[in-house]
Amino acid sequence: ASMLAEARISKAEGVIRGVVLLNKNSVNGAAGGGREYSEHAMQQLAEKAEGLPAYANHADKTEAFKPRDIRAAIGVHKNVRFDSSKQRVTSDLHVAEHQRDWVFSLAENMPNVIGLSPVARGLVRMRGNTEIVEELAAVRSGDLVSDPATTKGLFEHREEWRSANPTGGINMVIKLDDILTALREDKALTAAIR
Repeated sequence: ASMLAEARISKAEGVIRGVVLLNKNSVNGAAGGGREYSEHAMQQLAEKAEGLPAYANHADKTEAFKPRDIRAAIGVHKNVRFDSSKQRVTSDLHVAEHQRDWVFSLAENMPNVIGLSPVARGLVRMRGNTEIVEELAAVRSGDLVSDPATTKGLFEHREEWRSANPTGGINMVIKLDDILTALREDKALTAAIR
């Protein structure tokens, strides 16, 4: 486990502190030019995300704002804050007791493979082929996913990761479902989470 992960994970309290919920720039975006969040939108996320639920994986886009399977709930975001110097939103992820084994295992052993990704609706304008998110209308959840769009792991945003890994590092694509299947003994729960 990395020293960074060890310093931020408190198994006794069930908390992973300082996880990156959103970074200013995202590789997502319908026009192929990515997405950028305004400072106002990031401040809104920090305000709206206090107590926000976290689920394992995103739901399909058509289901994103509909009720989620309760077995997919992994915890809640608390102490959500906007860091203007690093242009990102961070939180402390309070993990439900029955989800801690696999969530903490991933956070300790694979923090650069998994990350958080918010589910939100907002007002967007185009600048060339880049989507600019000006304002957030609604925030649904901050989900634990593989290959998050604005971060390169639980604790780093993409720019920090790129500067630390100038050659790109090892590009691993691992589906969270596959990890869950390997980690969980309860196959029924794993199947329900997908």
